[in-house]
Amino acid sequence: MHTRFATAATASVLISAPIMASSNASFQSVGLLPGATSTFVYSMSADGNAIVGRSGTTAFLWTPDSGILGLGKLTPSPGDISSSTAQTISADGTVIAGQNLINMPDCPCTDAFAVRWTAPFTTIEALPGLSNIDVSSNVYDITENGSILVGQSRGDDGAGRSVRWSGSTIELLLPGQIFEVGVVWSIADDGSVALGQGSGQYWVASAPDFTAEIMMVPTQLIPFVKQLSPDGSLAVGSSLSSSTRATLFNHATGTATVLLDCVPGNDAATDISADNSIVVGTRATGQSPDALIWYDIEQCAMSIKDRLTNEFGLNLAGWELSEAVAVSADGTTIAG
Repeated sequence: MHTRFATAATASVLISAPIMASSNASFQSVGLLPGATSTFVYSMSADGNAIVGRSGTTAFLWTPDSGILGLGKLTPSPGDISSSTAQTISADGTVIAGQNLINMPDCPCTDAFAVRWTAPFTTIEALPGLSNIDVSSNVYDITENGSILVGQSRGDDGAGRSVRWSGSTIELLLPGQIFEVGVVWSIADDGSVALGQGSGQYWVASAPDFTAEIMMVPTQLIPFVKQLSPDGSLAVGSSLSSSTRATLFNHATGTATVLLDCVPGNDAATDISADNSIVVGTRATGQSPDALIWYDIEQCAMSIKDRLTNEFGLNLAGWELSEAVAVSADGTTIAG
């Protein structure tokens, strides 16, 4: 459903609170797989009860009942090294997808396979790519029931192309279009809207023909956006003017709303709830980054750590909440 990228060694955490506005709130670490020293959360199911990402060099699934479980890797040839990442999980929690790298030191070279796990998540499946010569594919997002996956696959000419997988079939999402060479970052839960990037532009394409159109934004803003809302009507990310600010994009009207943050610094929005009312993200200042939440696009962002400690009385000593990467459909569970 929602795919995000972390870039520093960290512990991943789960925060639960009914719109973070009642007397009940919880905070817990997702944990580590055996031998791992870091865990990264990339995606969450709609109900917030399934979280996926990477711990050490292995993709994982976390649930409240089972905790953190390794999803395995593709088996490499002798001497080669395999690592897997779960990039996204379907809203209903039944399908997980991502990438598996096979590093071949003797080349030296690396093959990148798009992969999928289907409940009960006991087997990793390599998905086909556009090329059997230069293997490089990745899944970035998935529809609600997991039937359609989107991302990028490299062709024999070495160019990455916008693709989708249905079942075990790969196809170009934008064949013959100017944005064929590019990447699909996100897809709506029902598969009706896709968001991608190519030729230096962000584009939006809608079913049934998926004719891509440049995502219109005010001319004074340079957009950075990779995530659609669950219904596909909005997108979240950031825009660059005098600074980088969290932004809500309405591709139907060509408008962009810069979200308020009353603390100086650069910030970005990373995810949005199903009713488009709750936005989460991160703020980068001269000090430590800070995980943020917006309850109202006309009100300033709130620090999630400050809210949990000052209003809910949680003891978060020793923790820095640096980035909120995913929010559940109802806005009550946040992962980062």
